[in-house]
Amino acid sequence: PPEDPDAITFLGLTTGRPATWIWEPRQSAMRLANYIVPGRDGADQAQFVIFHFPEQSGSTFDVNLARWARQFRSPDAGPVHPEVSRLEGAGLPIRIVELSGEYMGMGSGWHKPDHRFLMGVITTPQGTGYARLLGPDTTVEANRGNWLELLRGLRSVPPEDPDAAFLSADPEPETGLSAPTLRGDLDDRGIPVAWHEGRDDRDEALEPLHELSVPPTIASSTWINATAMDLEGLRGKVVLIDFWATWCSPCIRSIPTMNALHDEYAEHGLVVIGVCHQRGVDRMPGVVEEKGITYAVCADAEGAMTAAWKVDSFPDYYLLDRAGRLRIADCRSDAIEDAIRLLLLEAAPTAEP
Repeated sequence: PPEDPDAITFLGLTTGRPATWIWEPRQSAMRLANYIVPGRDGADQAQFVIFHFPEQSGSTFDVNLARWARQFRSPDAGPVHPEVSRLEGAGLPIRIVELSGEYMGMGSGWHKPDHRFLMGVITTPQGTGYARLLGPDTTVEANRGNWLELLRGLRSVPPEDPDAAFLSADPEPETGLSAPTLRGDLDDRGIPVAWHEGRDDRDEALEPLHELSVPPTIASSTWINATAMDLEGLRGKVVLIDFWATWCSPCIRSIPTMNALHDEYAEHGLVVIGVCHQRGVDRMPGVVEEKGITYAVCADAEGAMTAAWKVDSFPDYYLLDRAGRLRIADCRSDAIEDAIRLLLLEAAPTAEP
């Protein structure tokens, strides 16, 4: 929790927290602040988030504007047109973007009708902050004044103040790991869309997994190279789940790469789990020995895990962050190492008091 519960501080700026907004832990290092915005008279809650992404080539205001607009559609399934205006806070220019309609997120597999999106794009010497209020129309409208007051109330943190350290993406731990370059559009979890495997319809099918507060389990009675694991016990680690099969040629060819990732990043907090498909699972011990697999492998003897994780081909790769959240479902094979480094460089969650 923030040291001052009544203040929201980020990128060298601070402002007051609306009294009814409730702090919650950040879901990624790119989210500088997370608050639940309660609805009134039984209305559903909204969410206020401040984002800060690494500067990247091509990520202009117009590019972001088009990306945000694609996340909404009108009641008749047509495009929506953002409203753009300006205001000022702490002597800094702030662009205001407003969208409303049916919210679809980064894919259209799940829809939330009658939603509203307010975004304040704040340009600071420390980088650009994105202050987003998103939720049901009624809740966002009821909190529009609070949101605007928050932006107008921004002020610089005095540099002589001992508490002047600004909140931004957590600094890279002293691990020797280099941060990957993030290019193109980012999804709502701070992951480049280009790292997603497959087409838009695949993203749509996987979106319900990302909506789960807790991902599906990894449960098996047969393990090699490890005792039985469960994802809850791996909190604090980055987990790469490799769904593979003994009869799958690309899976077999990928084993040296999986071994190398395990060997390179295990000391930094990576756990690799290979989940073997039920067909041909009897050959799993022989393949592990013949191919020299060094990471944990388990059998999906009944096919329950393959179904729960919505696996549609082999190999399929899924990544969980240190907080135990599913951050990437069906990651491209050529993006796995970058994704691992990105998640390893995020700070481990602190224990709740």
